[in-house]
Order: sequence, then C-alpha cells, then structure tokens
Amino acid sequence: HDRELAHRVIMAADASIPVNKREEYLGSPRLPSSWKLRLERLGAALEAGAQQPTQQSFELAEQRMRELTRHRWADGKEQVRTLEQAEMALRLLAWLVVRTDKQRNTHGRQAWSESEALASWYAQEGGRIDLARRRARGAGAGQFGIGVEAVLARVDTIRDELDHRFAKGLPDWLEAKRPTRRLLPIHQAAEVFGAEFLTSGPLGSKRRLLVLLIDGM
Repeated sequence: HDRELAHRVIMAADASIPVNKREEYLGSPRLPSSWKLRLERLGAALEAGAQQPTQQSFELAEQRMRELTRHRWADGKEQVRTLEQAEMALRLLAWLVVRTDKQRNTHGRQAWSESEALASWYAQEGGRIDLARRRARGAGAGQFGIGVEAVLARVDTIRDELDHRFAKGLPDWLEAKRPTRRLLPIHQAAEVFGAEFLTSGPLGSKRRLLVLLIDGM
C-alpha cells in the first residue's frame, strides 16, 4: 500500500508540472517526465553521434546513458527493453567510432584475401555487431527512437558494404579449393574440433560428442 500511495503521489506531482517547466526537474530521479527527458537527451546524443562518430560524441552519449540508468524508473519492468535498446545503440556507436574492421589488413596476394580477412573479423566481432543491431531495433517514435534508428542506419549501410566486399572474393576462394590458412570452413569443423575432442583430454576415448545440425538457410 505504501508503494502504491507513493506512486500516486509521484504521478500527481508530475502531472502538476507545466510542460514548459519540466526541464527544470530533469535532475529528479523519480518523476516520469524526468525519465522521458533523459531518454530524449540520450536519443539526441545518439543521433548526433551517428552523424559524426567521434570520441567526444560517444562520451556524450555514454554520459546521457548513465543519467538514464540512475533514474528510479530504470528499475521498472517496462523500462528493461528500452534500456537494452539504449545499451545496444551505444555499443554500435562505439563501433562507429573505432571501426575495428578498418584496422585489419585486407590486402593480400590472393583475390580472396579481403574476404578471408573480413570473415575473420566477423568471427571475432562482426557477429556481436549484428546481435546488437537486432536487439536495438524497434525503439519506436520520439527523439529516442530517432537517435537509435540513426545509429542503426549508419551501421546497416556499413555492414551491407562489408557483406558485398566479402561476397566479391568468395567465388575465388571456392575456386581455389577453400584454402584454410586463416579460416576453418564449417564443413571441416567436425573433423578438426570433433576428432581432437574425442581423442584428447583426461577422458580420452571415453568422451562422447553430441552434434546438433541446425538449418540456417
């Protein structure tokens, strides 16, 4: 009952604040309008960061994220999904700033060298980028949604470009009989990892291996 009473009091107090005065209560850790304002400020920082991904723009968005998580509403069940989208968008913005894919040497003597380098990058980091993209989507309308979508649009464009660059060299890699200098083709995974698992270790031949085949196509 005390929590319900406190909630009603907070909602009544929030409703009594004129719209043009709500920014003055941004520092409140309890008012719903303060939560919305902090969310909008984060969205604006994400949008600016998407336009100009720099260390400074990321740090501003990170600061706005900290402000949001300090609000008491951040503990509510309805806010869990919003916070996840915010965190994923912030991770994507960080990637836009550092662009680790550019730090790899994609040049080589073979026609498939770039595809090989990009595949290696994807195995180590690209999969996490795509996971963040999926979890960040659906932020809705409003400034927060606009900011998240701006980051997603920037990352989506880059990811499409990387996929096209990977696909360009893939036929040459297949024609070269799928060399395994830096990558292990999936059709060889069971032979390499499975065989080693079954024949090594303290249990030796007593080990058993369960293989799950999942159609990803």
